Amino acid sequence: GNVLDQKIMRNLPTTQRNATELLSLQPATTPGGFGTGGTVSGARSDQNTMMLDGIDVSDNLTGGQGVIFTQAPVGVDAIDEYRVVVTNPNASFGRSAGGQITLSSPRGSNSLHGVVYWYHQNDNLNANTWSNNRTGVRKGELKDNRAGFSLGGPLWPNKTFFWGNYEVRRFPRLLPFTRIVPTSSMRSGVLRFQDAAGNIVSYPLATSTLCGTGGTTACDPRGLGLSPTVNAMFQNMPAGNDTTLGDGLNTIGFRGNASAPLTFDTVSARFDHNITSKLQFMGRYSYQRDLSPQIGQLDIRDVSNVMPLRALNRRGASVISGLDYQITSNWLNSFRFGWVQNKSDLIGTNPSAVGALLGLPGTNSSLGATGVDLSILNEAIDVAAQAARTQILRDRNIQFSNATTWIKGKHNVRFGGEIRSLPFLFVHNDQVTFLTGPIVALD
Repeated sequence: GNVLDQKIMRNLPTTQRNATELLSLQPATTPGGFGTGGTVSGARSDQNTMMLDGIDVSDNLTGGQGVIFTQAPVGVDAIDEYRVVVTNPNASFGRSAGGQITLSSPRGSNSLHGVVYWYHQNDNLNANTWSNNRTGVRKGELKDNRAGFSLGGPLWPNKTFFWGNYEVRRFPRLLPFTRIVPTSSMRSGVLRFQDAAGNIVSYPLATSTLCGTGGTTACDPRGLGLSPTVNAMFQNMPAGNDTTLGDGLNTIGFRGNASAPLTFDTVSARFDHNITSKLQFMGRYSYQRDLSPQIGQLDIRDVSNVMPLRALNRRGASVISGLDYQITSNWLNSFRFGWVQNKSDLIGTNPSAVGALLGLPGTNSSLGATGVDLSILNEAIDVAAQAARTQILRDRNIQFSNATTWIKGKHNVRFGGEIRSLPFLFVHNDQVTFLTGPIVALD
């Protein structure tokens, strides 16, 4: 493994300014893998463990995130030292099979030191995508701003010190998406198919005999054609603009950009006090929030203002404290207490509320039907289980640890133990199944 100090971390390229990105620069690691945390020595990314000031701040619950989202902010300006062990860890570790990452937060000194920073990315320097250019969709907005400051110094020289960091990120991004919508002929109740000779044949639902055995039964004996409810739902959908999607006869693609601004804030503060020359106390508090709209569930009725109806909101908080006691010249005892909390809410719009949004109370935008299967057709507002689901995760790590180091000649003996309480809450309203999309209906 390797040890990186803050000066190196600030100068190494990290696109998200997060110390966890440096994991993939270590030997025996690969980026990505299960989740997005990176694999170490062949172990899955959710087997990585991250320790901050002696307390585990790994994401323990949200399925493979590994160290990408930690329960305490670990930006490169909020970390003083980054140490990685990729294989053969000693007995101080061993909770998991992957990488063992230990971080130390900065501490104040007798001198006042600080840093102010601002990182900016701008779409004015980027070209539009080929797909957007082809379909006449404007370039997505990209003005990513990340700014913050750190400050540390003495409260009482040689005795008490402070350090703090505050960082914000504002990213008013536009994300590209595609949907499958009905063609103009389908909206009017006319289905089109290719016969055996390759000819395109139109079948008006009100008068054709497409339905029934041998094509002798009228699709709608009443002669009404497309259901008024289905017609009203179709009118909520925008006209298609991408002929490379859909079947080209009854369905067509719609390509656009959805506004999904990111909001990210972190704050960290550390307090150090020398009780005596041999006994030192440290305390650290941190909080972070990451609010991210998701384009899995969209309202595409207004093409000029496509709205995400689902958001992933994550919040983490931690309190870490410790006592280090130099018992004798060759005996050192270190005690740590940590209270770490993670809140991860994936909030979707319930399908039962979609009918009201569409102005069709008592319905949602999923079309049950008989007749022609058009399961690839999307809805004006997505209601499939995986698009509209809500998941609420709450987990905490309450940890006590104590380690004693004994130095005897050339030998260094370390022993101790820890206790963890890991309560969690998991609430969801989906069946983890995929519902078929709408099917064109007569009634």
